[in-house]
Amino acid sequence: MSELAGQPAADVDEAAASIEARLALAQAIAGGRLDESRAATVRRLIAGQVEQARALRRIPLGNADEPEIVFAPFRAPEAEQ
Repeated sequence: MSELAGQPAADVDEAAASIEARLALAQAIAGGRLDESRAATVRRLIAGQVEQARALRRIPLGNADEPEIVFAPFRAPEAEQ
């Protein structure tokens, strides 16, 4: 879990528990098809996602902060009849 190096112990414990819970869920969904190598790959991917989520939570946002990108769906002109 090199992604967690340098973090407070409580944060590391919480992140590690989150990683293990998500890995257990992935193993349950896979139904025993994850060998040790694949489980290690999934654990590494999950750890990266957990660290990304923790990094996002560290960014202070106020109620008035708007998204960087505003979604504006394309609306084709209606056909004339």
